Amino acid sequence: MKKLAIGVLVFVALLLPANAIAATGDQISVSVVAHTDALGMPPWIKAKWELWEDPSTNELTDVDPTKPGTQGDIVPGGDTYFYAFIVVSDPNGISDLSNGNVYVDVYHPTCGWGDGTFKYQVHAVNITPPLDSFGVPMMDVPVFKGYTVKELIDMAVAAGYFNRTVADELIHEISQAEAKIYVAELVISYHQPYGWYRVEAWATDNNGATSEKFTNFFEVRPMLAWATDFDSVEFNNVKVGAKAVVGGDFDMSTPNKPTVRNLGNTPIKLSAMASEVVSSTNPPKTFDGVFDMRFLDQVIDPIPSTEWATFMNTLPPCNTTKIDFSFMLPLGAPAADYTGTIYLLFEPVIDYCETPTPITDPPQLTSP
Repeated sequence: MKKLAIGVLVFVALLLPANAIAATGDQISVSVVAHTDALGMPPWIKAKWELWEDPSTNELTDVDPTKPGTQGDIVPGGDTYFYAFIVVSDPNGISDLSNGNVYVDVYHPTCGWGDGTFKYQVHAVNITPPLDSFGVPMMDVPVFKGYTVKELIDMAVAAGYFNRTVADELIHEISQAEAKIYVAELVISYHQPYGWYRVEAWATDNNGATSEKFTNFFEVRPMLAWATDFDSVEFNNVKVGAKAVVGGDFDMSTPNKPTVRNLGNTPIKLSAMASEVVSSTNPPKTFDGVFDMRFLDQVIDPIPSTEWATFMNTLPPCNTTKIDFSFMLPLGAPAADYTGTIYLLFEPVIDYCETPTPITDPPQLTSP
Protein backbone atom coordinates (compact mmCIF):
# COMPACT_ATOMS: atom_id res chain seq x y z
CA MET A 1 0.00 0.00 0.00
CA LYS A 2 1.28 3.34 -0.91
CA LYS A 3 1.00 6.12 1.57
CA LEU A 4 0.07 9.58 0.49
CA ALA A 5 1.84 12.30 2.29
CA ILE A 6 -0.07 15.53 2.38
CA GLY A 7 1.73 18.71 3.21
CA VAL A 8 -0.19 21.67 4.60
CA LEU A 9 1.09 25.11 3.84
CA VAL A 10 -0.13 27.90 6.16
CA PHE A 11 -0.23 31.39 4.77
CA VAL A 12 -0.46 34.35 7.14
CA ALA A 13 -1.77 37.47 5.53
CA LEU A 14 -1.07 40.90 7.02
CA LEU A 15 -3.92 43.13 6.13
CA LEU A 16 -2.96 46.76 5.82
CA PRO A 17 -4.99 49.82 4.93
CA ALA A 18 -4.87 50.63 1.28
CA ASN A 19 -2.89 53.77 1.87
CA ALA A 20 -0.29 52.28 4.22
CA ILE A 21 2.78 50.27 3.42
CA ALA A 22 4.24 48.72 6.56
CA ALA A 23 7.76 48.41 5.32
CA THR A 24 8.28 52.10 4.67
CA GLY A 25 7.30 53.41 8.21
CA ASP A 26 5.28 56.26 6.79
CA GLN A 27 3.04 58.18 9.22
CA ILE A 28 -0.57 59.13 8.76
CA SER A 29 -2.83 61.81 10.31
CA VAL A 30 -6.16 61.09 11.96
CA SER A 31 -8.89 63.73 12.07
CA VAL A 32 -10.50 64.19 15.52
CA VAL A 33 -13.82 65.89 16.28
CA ALA A 34 -14.91 66.46 19.91
CA HIS A 35 -18.40 67.63 20.84
CA THR A 36 -18.21 69.44 24.18
CA ASP A 37 -21.02 69.82 26.68
CA ALA A 38 -22.69 73.15 25.90
CA LEU A 39 -23.06 73.83 29.63
CA GLY A 40 -19.42 73.22 30.48
CA MET A 41 -18.38 72.64 34.06
CA PRO A 42 -20.85 74.08 36.59
CA PRO A 43 -19.90 76.79 39.10
CA TRP A 44 -19.52 76.00 42.78
CA ILE A 45 -20.07 77.68 46.13
CA LYS A 46 -16.78 78.10 47.96
CA ALA A 47 -18.18 79.40 51.24
CA LYS A 48 -21.24 81.07 52.72
CA TRP A 49 -22.13 82.85 55.97
CA GLU A 50 -24.74 85.15 57.50
CA LEU A 51 -24.54 88.37 59.51
CA TRP A 52 -27.25 90.25 61.42
CA GLU A 53 -27.88 93.99 61.14
CA ASP A 54 -28.25 95.54 64.58
CA PRO A 55 -31.23 97.93 64.21
CA SER A 56 -29.90 100.24 66.93
CA THR A 57 -26.55 100.84 65.19
CA ASN A 58 -27.11 99.56 61.61
CA GLU A 59 -23.87 97.59 62.01
CA LEU A 60 -23.43 94.02 60.81
CA THR A 61 -22.66 91.72 63.71
CA ASP A 62 -23.23 88.46 65.55
CA VAL A 63 -25.09 89.23 68.76
CA ASP A 64 -23.73 86.16 70.57
CA PRO A 65 -20.11 85.42 69.58
CA THR A 66 -19.90 82.65 72.19
CA LYS A 67 -22.10 80.40 70.04
CA PRO A 68 -21.26 79.01 66.60
CA GLY A 69 -22.96 80.65 63.67
CA THR A 70 -24.65 84.05 63.68
CA GLN A 71 -27.38 85.03 66.13
CA GLY A 72 -29.71 88.01 65.91
CA ASP A 73 -32.87 89.42 67.45
CA ILE A 74 -36.22 90.47 66.07
CA VAL A 75 -37.53 94.04 66.09
CA PRO A 76 -40.72 93.95 68.19
CA GLY A 77 -43.65 94.61 65.91
CA GLY A 78 -41.38 95.02 62.86
CA ASP A 79 -38.77 93.41 60.62
CA THR A 80 -35.15 92.49 61.25
CA TYR A 81 -32.51 91.83 58.61
CA PHE A 82 -29.91 89.13 58.14
CA TYR A 83 -27.58 89.02 55.13
CA ALA A 84 -26.20 85.91 53.44
CA PHE A 85 -22.79 86.27 51.80
CA ILE A 86 -21.79 83.76 49.13
CA VAL A 87 -18.39 83.28 47.48
CA VAL A 88 -18.69 81.64 44.05
CA SER A 89 -16.21 80.44 41.43
CA ASP A 90 -16.38 78.62 38.10
CA PRO A 91 -13.93 76.10 36.53
CA ASN A 92 -14.40 77.94 33.22
CA GLY A 93 -13.31 81.26 34.79
CA ILE A 94 -15.39 83.85 36.60
CA SER A 95 -16.29 85.45 33.25
CA ASP A 96 -18.65 82.48 32.98
CA LEU A 97 -20.59 84.03 35.88
CA SER A 98 -21.14 87.39 34.18
CA ASN A 99 -24.73 86.52 33.27
CA GLY A 100 -25.19 83.84 35.90
CA ASN A 101 -27.30 83.98 39.05
CA VAL A 102 -26.99 83.12 42.72
CA TYR A 103 -30.09 82.15 44.70
CA VAL A 104 -30.72 81.65 48.39
CA ASP A 105 -33.52 79.43 49.73
CA VAL A 106 -34.58 79.97 53.35
CA TYR A 107 -36.42 77.44 55.52
CA HIS A 108 -38.16 77.90 58.87
CA PRO A 109 -36.65 76.37 62.01
CA THR A 110 -37.64 72.86 63.01
CA CYS A 111 -37.57 73.65 66.73
CA GLY A 112 -39.76 75.82 68.96
CA TRP A 113 -43.01 76.38 67.10
CA GLY A 114 -41.32 76.30 63.67
CA ASP A 115 -42.22 73.53 61.24
CA GLY A 116 -39.19 73.51 58.91
CA THR A 117 -41.20 74.58 55.87
CA PHE A 118 -39.86 76.61 52.94
CA LYS A 119 -40.01 80.34 53.66
CA TYR A 120 -38.84 82.16 50.53
CA GLN A 121 -36.19 82.45 47.82
CA VAL A 122 -33.95 85.49 47.38
CA HIS A 123 -31.91 86.48 44.31
CA ALA A 124 -28.42 87.47 45.51
CA VAL A 125 -26.57 90.44 44.02
CA ASN A 126 -22.91 90.71 43.08
CA ILE A 127 -20.78 92.86 45.43
CA THR A 128 -17.37 91.86 44.06
CA PRO A 129 -14.95 94.81 44.35
CA PRO A 130 -14.63 96.97 41.24
CA LEU A 131 -11.49 96.66 39.09
CA ASP A 132 -8.78 99.27 38.92
CA SER A 133 -7.22 100.51 35.68
CA PHE A 134 -5.03 97.40 35.58
CA GLY A 135 -7.99 95.03 35.94
CA VAL A 136 -7.21 94.19 39.57
CA PRO A 137 -10.04 94.12 42.19
CA MET A 138 -9.78 97.07 44.59
CA MET A 139 -9.98 95.19 47.89
CA ASP A 140 -9.83 98.30 50.08
CA VAL A 141 -13.05 99.69 48.63
CA PRO A 142 -16.21 99.17 50.77
CA VAL A 143 -18.62 96.91 48.91
CA PHE A 144 -21.60 96.60 51.28
CA LYS A 145 -22.92 98.92 54.00
CA GLY A 146 -19.47 100.46 54.42
CA TYR A 147 -17.62 97.13 54.82
CA THR A 148 -14.78 95.81 52.67
CA VAL A 149 -14.65 92.18 51.53
CA LYS A 150 -11.93 91.47 54.08
CA GLU A 151 -14.03 92.87 56.92
CA LEU A 152 -17.04 90.78 55.88
CA ILE A 153 -14.92 87.62 55.69
CA ASP A 154 -13.24 88.39 59.03
CA MET A 155 -16.70 88.53 60.67
CA ALA A 156 -17.47 85.09 59.23
CA VAL A 157 -14.38 83.75 60.99
CA ALA A 158 -15.49 85.38 64.27
CA ALA A 159 -18.92 83.76 63.88
CA GLY A 160 -17.34 80.32 63.44
CA TYR A 161 -18.35 79.56 59.84
CA PHE A 162 -14.73 78.81 58.79
CA ASN A 163 -11.17 79.35 59.98
CA ARG A 164 -8.48 81.93 59.26
CA THR A 165 -6.76 79.76 56.65
CA VAL A 166 -9.94 79.50 54.61
CA ALA A 167 -10.58 83.23 55.04
CA ASP A 168 -7.13 84.15 53.71
CA GLU A 169 -7.62 81.90 50.69
CA LEU A 170 -11.03 83.43 49.92
CA ILE A 171 -9.60 86.95 50.19
CA HIS A 172 -6.72 85.97 47.91
CA GLU A 173 -8.98 84.41 45.26
CA ILE A 174 -11.31 87.41 45.18
CA SER A 175 -8.31 89.74 44.96
CA GLN A 176 -7.01 87.72 41.99
CA ALA A 177 -10.37 87.79 40.20
CA GLU A 178 -10.71 84.04 40.65
CA ALA A 179 -13.97 84.24 42.64
CA LYS A 180 -16.92 86.55 43.16
CA ILE A 181 -18.85 87.49 46.28
CA TYR A 182 -22.64 87.96 46.43
CA VAL A 183 -25.10 89.07 49.09
CA ALA A 184 -28.79 88.28 49.71
CA GLU A 185 -31.06 90.20 52.09
CA LEU A 186 -33.05 87.91 54.42
CA VAL A 187 -36.04 89.61 56.08
CA ILE A 188 -37.39 88.10 59.31
CA SER A 189 -40.64 89.52 60.69
CA TYR A 190 -41.26 89.67 64.42
CA HIS A 191 -43.99 87.05 64.27
CA GLN A 192 -41.79 84.45 62.53
CA PRO A 193 -40.55 81.49 64.62
CA TYR A 194 -37.42 81.78 66.70
CA GLY A 195 -34.70 79.17 66.21
CA TRP A 196 -32.22 78.04 63.56
CA TYR A 197 -33.09 78.98 59.97
CA ARG A 198 -31.65 76.73 57.25
CA VAL A 199 -30.18 78.60 54.28
CA GLU A 200 -29.31 76.91 50.98
CA ALA A 201 -27.38 78.76 48.25
CA TRP A 202 -26.83 77.69 44.66
CA ALA A 203 -25.44 79.32 41.53
CA THR A 204 -25.87 79.16 37.77
CA ASP A 205 -23.41 80.28 35.08
CA ASN A 206 -23.89 81.95 31.71
CA ASN A 207 -25.08 78.71 30.09
CA GLY A 208 -27.36 77.63 32.92
CA ALA A 209 -25.08 75.03 34.46
CA THR A 210 -26.09 74.72 38.13
CA SER A 211 -23.93 74.25 41.21
CA GLU A 212 -24.61 71.94 44.08
CA LYS A 213 -26.40 73.55 47.02
CA PHE A 214 -24.40 74.88 49.97
CA THR A 215 -26.19 74.79 53.33
CA ASN A 216 -25.67 76.54 56.63
CA PHE A 217 -27.71 78.04 59.50
CA PHE A 218 -28.29 81.25 61.43
CA GLU A 219 -30.31 81.74 64.62
CA VAL A 220 -33.13 84.10 65.49
CA ARG A 221 -33.23 84.31 69.27
CA PRO A 222 -36.52 84.11 71.22
CA MET A 223 -37.79 87.46 72.47
CA LEU A 224 -40.68 88.44 74.74
CA ALA A 225 -42.34 91.63 73.54
CA TRP A 226 -45.85 92.92 74.13
CA ALA A 227 -47.94 96.08 74.29
CA THR A 228 -51.12 97.10 76.11
CA ASP A 229 -53.33 100.12 75.55
CA PHE A 230 -54.06 100.61 79.27
CA ASP A 231 -52.23 101.16 82.54
CA SER A 232 -55.27 101.65 84.78
CA VAL A 233 -58.84 100.38 85.10
CA GLU A 234 -61.70 102.50 86.37
CA PHE A 235 -65.00 101.02 87.58
CA ASN A 236 -67.90 103.45 87.64
CA ASN A 237 -71.35 103.25 89.25
CA VAL A 238 -70.32 100.31 91.41
CA LYS A 239 -73.15 98.85 93.50
CA VAL A 240 -72.21 97.00 96.70
CA GLY A 241 -72.81 93.29 96.32
CA ALA A 242 -73.05 93.50 92.49
CA LYS A 243 -70.33 92.80 89.96
CA ALA A 244 -68.96 95.73 87.94
CA VAL A 245 -67.23 94.91 84.67
CA VAL A 246 -64.72 96.73 82.47
CA GLY A 247 -64.68 94.78 79.22
CA GLY A 248 -61.81 94.81 76.76
CA ASP A 249 -61.76 94.86 72.96
CA PHE A 250 -59.34 94.16 70.08
CA ASP A 251 -58.57 97.82 69.38
CA MET A 252 -55.21 99.06 70.67
CA SER A 253 -56.42 102.68 70.62
CA THR A 254 -59.16 102.35 73.28
CA PRO A 255 -57.49 102.53 76.73
CA ASN A 256 -60.83 102.27 78.53
CA LYS A 257 -61.28 98.83 76.91
CA PRO A 258 -58.19 96.79 77.85
CA THR A 259 -56.26 95.14 75.00
CA VAL A 260 -52.96 93.29 74.78
CA ARG A 261 -50.90 92.51 71.67
CA ASN A 262 -48.03 90.05 71.27
CA LEU A 263 -45.14 91.84 69.52
CA GLY A 264 -42.56 89.09 70.07
CA ASN A 265 -41.78 85.71 68.54
CA THR A 266 -42.76 83.53 71.51
CA PRO A 267 -46.20 82.67 72.91
CA ILE A 268 -47.03 84.71 76.00
CA LYS A 269 -48.08 83.23 79.32
CA LEU A 270 -50.01 85.67 81.53
CA SER A 271 -50.33 85.60 85.32
CA ALA A 272 -52.19 87.95 87.68
CA MET A 273 -52.10 89.00 91.31
CA ALA A 274 -54.04 91.76 93.09
CA SER A 275 -53.73 93.86 96.20
CA GLU A 276 -56.46 94.57 98.72
CA VAL A 277 -58.69 97.52 97.94
CA VAL A 278 -58.80 100.41 100.38
CA SER A 279 -61.79 102.71 100.92
CA SER A 280 -61.61 106.48 101.13
CA THR A 281 -63.51 106.43 104.44
CA ASN A 282 -62.01 107.45 107.77
CA PRO A 283 -61.01 105.07 109.09
CA PRO A 284 -60.34 103.20 105.79
CA LYS A 285 -61.78 99.78 105.12
CA THR A 286 -59.86 97.07 103.26
CA PHE A 287 -61.24 94.14 101.31
CA ASP A 288 -59.46 91.20 99.69
CA GLY A 289 -60.44 88.95 96.79
CA VAL A 290 -62.68 91.51 95.07
CA PHE A 291 -61.16 91.34 91.54
CA ASP A 292 -61.51 88.77 88.82
CA MET A 293 -60.15 88.68 85.28
CA ARG A 294 -60.87 87.00 81.93
CA PHE A 295 -58.11 86.29 79.37
CA LEU A 296 -58.46 84.08 76.28
CA ASP A 297 -61.80 82.69 77.50
CA GLN A 298 -60.42 81.66 80.89
CA VAL A 299 -61.49 83.33 84.14
CA ILE A 300 -59.55 83.64 87.39
CA ASP A 301 -62.01 84.47 90.15
CA PRO A 302 -60.91 85.86 92.45
CA ILE A 303 -57.44 87.14 91.64
CA PRO A 304 -55.31 86.10 94.64
CA SER A 305 -53.33 88.63 96.65
CA THR A 306 -50.52 86.39 97.93
CA GLU A 307 -49.41 84.44 94.85
CA TRP A 308 -49.52 84.55 91.07
CA ALA A 309 -52.45 82.90 89.33
CA THR A 310 -51.52 81.76 85.82
CA PHE A 311 -53.82 81.43 82.83
CA MET A 312 -53.51 78.11 81.02
CA ASN A 313 -54.03 79.52 77.51
CA THR A 314 -51.19 81.44 75.83
CA LEU A 315 -51.26 84.35 73.38
CA PRO A 316 -49.50 83.39 70.11
CA PRO A 317 -47.13 85.79 68.29
CA CYS A 318 -48.77 88.46 66.12
CA ASN A 319 -52.07 88.08 68.00
CA THR A 320 -54.19 90.67 69.79
CA THR A 321 -56.80 89.92 72.41
CA LYS A 322 -58.93 91.61 75.05
CA ILE A 323 -58.77 91.45 78.83
CA ASP A 324 -61.91 91.78 80.96
CA PHE A 325 -61.72 92.93 84.59
CA SER A 326 -64.45 92.61 87.23
CA PHE A 327 -64.85 94.12 90.69
CA MET A 328 -67.35 93.26 93.42
CA LEU A 329 -67.56 94.61 96.96
CA PRO A 330 -69.11 92.39 99.64
CA LEU A 331 -72.42 93.33 101.20
CA GLY A 332 -71.95 95.77 104.04
CA ALA A 333 -69.02 97.59 102.45
CA PRO A 334 -69.33 101.38 102.82
CA ALA A 335 -70.25 103.47 99.81
CA ALA A 336 -66.99 105.22 98.98
CA ASP A 337 -64.18 105.40 96.47
CA TYR A 338 -61.78 102.44 96.49
CA THR A 339 -58.24 102.05 95.21
CA GLY A 340 -56.11 99.00 94.59
CA THR A 341 -53.62 97.42 92.19
CA ILE A 342 -53.77 94.49 89.79
CA TYR A 343 -50.36 93.08 88.83
CA LEU A 344 -49.84 91.37 85.47
CA LEU A 345 -46.87 89.13 84.71
CA PHE A 346 -45.97 88.47 81.06
CA GLU A 347 -43.66 85.49 80.43
CA PRO A 348 -42.36 83.87 77.24
CA VAL A 349 -43.07 80.23 76.46
CA ILE A 350 -39.79 78.94 75.00
CA ASP A 351 -38.77 75.53 73.73
CA TYR A 352 -35.03 76.11 73.41
CA CYS A 353 -33.37 74.88 70.23
CA GLU A 354 -30.26 72.76 69.95
CA THR A 355 -27.45 74.10 67.77
CA PRO A 356 -27.30 72.23 64.42
CA THR A 357 -24.30 70.00 63.88
CA PRO A 358 -22.52 70.98 61.74
CA ILE A 359 -23.46 74.65 61.58
CA THR A 360 -22.34 74.82 57.94
CA ASP A 361 -21.23 72.72 55.00
CA PRO A 362 -17.41 72.64 54.79
CA PRO A 363 -15.88 75.33 52.58
CA GLN A 364 -14.94 74.11 49.09
CA LEU A 365 -11.86 75.97 47.96
CA THR A 366 -11.41 73.71 44.89
CA SER A 367 -13.96 72.56 42.35
CA PRO A 368 -15.84 69.44 43.53
